[in-house]
Amino acid sequence: MRVTSSLTAELWAIHRGLILAKNYDLKKVIIETDSNEALKCLCQMVNVSESHPDRIVIEECKSLISELGIVLIHTLRQGNNCADHLTTLGRIEEEMGNNRSPTTFRATFAS
Repeated sequence: MRVTSSLTAELWAIHRGLILAKNYDLKKVIIETDSNEALKCLCQMVNVSESHPDRIVIEECKSLISELGIVLIHTLRQGNNCADHLTTLGRIEEEMGNNRSPTTFRATFAS
């Protein structure tokens, strides 16, 4: 496991959500993040510096956001309990070697 910043982790989590939205052809998606720094990186209209360590993931996210018409908004960390729970479930599933799809999670949260 390599050491990374919280910004890098947040950007890759957003990237994964964008890929899922694209793969499942989801419409009217709103992504909430409690990271002002990630939001700033993804919403700025200027190009990312070539020397920025997260340049590639930022550019990919910006492209997907534009292509899919996804909205990013800031949420307070305290209001992000659902995301924390999904992250925990995903980590547990990954550690167990399971690859459950988002439709499986829908049934979990509907009950």
